[in-house]
Amino acid sequence: MEITKEMLDHYRDINVMHDDWDEDVKNDFTAKLATKGIVADAVYWTGFWSQGDGACFEGYVDDMTLFMDTHFTADEYPMVRMLAQQDSRAIHITCRHVGRYYHYKAVSINIEVEEFSQHMDTPSEFHEQIIQSYDTKLSFELVPFEKDVVEIFEDYMKDLYKDLEAQYEYLTSDKAVKEAIIDNEYHINYEEYQDGNS
Repeated sequence: MEITKEMLDHYRDINVMHDDWDEDVKNDFTAKLATKGIVADAVYWTGFWSQGDGACFEGYVDDMTLFMDTHFTADEYPMVRMLAQQDSRAIHITCRHVGRYYHYKAVSINIEVEEFSQHMDTPSEFHEQIIQSYDTKLSFELVPFEKDVVEIFEDYMKDLYKDLEAQYEYLTSDKAVKEAIIDNEYHINYEEYQDGNS
């Protein structure tokens, strides 16, 4: 069966006409985040050639120790790491979509870090001084830590958009369209289309 350029162009969008062509990419993305301590509740995107196009997700860090181990070396942010090990509930990182666009800047990333004094007993003045020193050291780590967390989340969103775009480009490529035409015998419909438009 000969597949002409006209046939390819006619059926160019055949693989992306259904709404769930992006499901594999989104599922892979969600699974990848889960291995890094992040839960993705929802994924949003628009594409691919307009201003404001992009991808983002809503979710939260559900395993702070895994998140730290995955994204930072052992000597980065030791007080944040210590606090997470002391009580995993002491650090809350959430991400929510805001606005009408879907890209890595269209989210609100909220990072709440409690103090050691809220999670450790201070039975004596000596213990209290130690905890105060922990909290002081922790406060110095928070600004760069929060900046890094935002960059981590944004990088995941950028990667998601690239993966969606790559999948779209593959599904609309000559190779993929040709396979769809052959597999589904679309040449019959195209011949009818040609007859009706000749």
